[in-house]
Amino acid sequence: VYEQLNEAWRASEGIGYYYKDEMTDLDVMQKTMDSIQMIPQSGDHSKEIEALQKKIDSLKTLERNN
Repeated sequence: VYEQLNEAWRASEGIGYYYKDEMTDLDVMQKTMDSIQMIPQSGDHSKEIEALQKKIDSLKTLERNN
């Protein structure tokens, strides 16, 4: 009974089934392409983060000296 109620609720919410379908080759390729597209973006931010970290370190040094 509980399984039927849960399935009815999930269907009414548009959630689907408990299990996820197996990934096809197309899904794997799309996931890989999405990951590759994210690599340059994360590299750009790492330089900004490094510059901000240097500023923080220099401010901490100034604070310790005063």
